[in-house]
Amino acid sequence: MEPTVTPAEYAALRAAVDWPVCPPAEAEAALQRSLAVAIARNADGRLVGLARAVGDGFYVVVVDVIVDPREQDQGIAHRLLTDLLATQPVRAAGHLTLFAAPEAVGLYEELGFREEKGVYMVRPTPDA
Repeated sequence: MEPTVTPAEYAALRAAVDWPVCPPAEAEAALQRSLAVAIARNADGRLVGLARAVGDGFYVVVVDVIVDPREQDQGIAHRLLTDLLATQPVRAAGHLTLFAAPEAVGLYEELGFREEKGVYMVRPTPDA
């Protein structure tokens, strides 16, 4: 069974790490269009972590690896990524990429990612 997360939970988790929060309809569409999602909940059922991948099947990008700051340093990000990498759509990817924050590079290297040459670029939306 695919893990479920509500748009409100997703928005709250993004806000907890000071990431931009999209409107509920956009958050719902983003979650629905994900190729794979892995989630972590605490004993009370609160969402404390999420990893998400998007793509076309050949090109797959890990776009979210988020852990609530109150729950960090407990191995949650490693478990989320391990679960995400084990899903069929991600395992079958011809080309799997992600953008890593400098402090997370070691985690990704442990899971088989390696640094490549390139420049991270963003094209802001007209409203930004």
